[in-house]
Amino acid sequence: MKRPTTRNASRAVSENCLSPAATNASASEHSAKLPCLVVVEAHDCARVLVVTLEHVQLALPVVVHDDREALAVVAVPWHHAMLIRHGLPFWNELFGDNHWRRMVIGRHGDRGSFEYFLRELGYGLLPWVAVAPAALGWAVMRGRATPVGAAPTPPEEIRRQGIIWLGAIWFVSAYAVVSVSMTKFHHYVLPAIPGLAIVVGCFLDDVMRRRATRAAAAAVLVGVPLLLLVTVDLVGTKNAAQHFLWLFSYDYVHSPHGRPWPESLDFGATLIGFAVAFGVLSVALIWGRARRFALVGLSGAAVLFTYFLLDGYMRAVAPFWSQKDLIATYYRTRRSPEERLIAYQMYWRGETFYTKNEIYEGAQEDRTVFDQEGADDKLKDWLGRNRGHRHFFLFEHGQQAHLQQLLPIETQKTFRVLDERNNKFSVAQADL
Repeated sequence: MKRPTTRNASRAVSENCLSPAATNASASEHSAKLPCLVVVEAHDCARVLVVTLEHVQLALPVVVHDDREALAVVAVPWHHAMLIRHGLPFWNELFGDNHWRRMVIGRHGDRGSFEYFLRELGYGLLPWVAVAPAALGWAVMRGRATPVGAAPTPPEEIRRQGIIWLGAIWFVSAYAVVSVSMTKFHHYVLPAIPGLAIVVGCFLDDVMRRRATRAAAAAVLVGVPLLLLVTVDLVGTKNAAQHFLWLFSYDYVHSPHGRPWPESLDFGATLIGFAVAFGVLSVALIWGRARRFALVGLSGAAVLFTYFLLDGYMRAVAPFWSQKDLIATYYRTRRSPEERLIAYQMYWRGETFYTKNEIYEGAQEDRTVFDQEGADDKLKDWLGRNRGHRHFFLFEHGQQAHLQQLLPIETQKTFRVLDERNNKFSVAQADL
């Protein structure tokens, strides 16, 4: 994951201020089409928003008269605030590097086409993946013009159709933009999810109101096999659950098969249990008498699954992916701030976050981050200027032997690992 750090002013601006929505609106197949693509998407989404607001009659603190005003209300305040705070470097970094370059040239990351985000949608939509395909098909088929001579459409139906259009266009346009982007990461599809959620909610409401057994059966016929496929993908191996981490972290770019997985963690049984519950409740949508219970049950299961991911899964994997516990060990062990923490060949930026940037403050020669070209020589120079103290080292397991050899010969025997609970990183000390 990228570091929340102030090591580089313009980089810090982009990484700390760039919202997923801004990143999402950043893709094009040809540079000549790029400005039109982004502007058209923003313009069309704003127009749909205004039309929907007119139909739904939402109470807003301001009266929005057209799509340009809606776009200004939604998009301008954040950019305006960031420009005031950071000036032109923010603009260059956001649009020049994180938009234009990622869209048309490509940076580090994956490559792919339309199908790239389908798998991530399967993981991210649980348990609603079982009804999402049918909901999208229903949204497309539903918006038909009223035949000539037919009774006028009731106002409430017009409002309902406006909400469905909002969700469908939101999802399709957002998904299209990130699909044509040259640079792809799993989390780029996140801004499309709320639109799909609107469509799914409207579809289930329609099934309940009209007692649409055929629609429910079609949803189950398509969705349950898809749910089974997603579940198999998540429990096929012990480390398959890392796909949840990959929804917001891009370890997969550097390690396509995943970083080392803790032997003590196995979420297979829990995930299978949730999948069975999701499947049974989805099938129950077919029967009219059980439909309301099934819908309430699915909603409850979704809440419980979210709780499991946040309070169970994340808390279990955090000690093996984060440097928090290791850095806590350093602060508990050191006797004074003069005993510095040295981050050697660390590229994950947790070391700067959890030390509140302490390791990168002050003059260049006083900083204790060594992670780029010439890192070994710079570390030796720093150690030579800071003898007479005990110091601490944060490093990846594979770097331990090399790091120890960089210490002055007479101090190498004092090198001692303090915390090895993390299966990726360690913290050690040495008396210099």
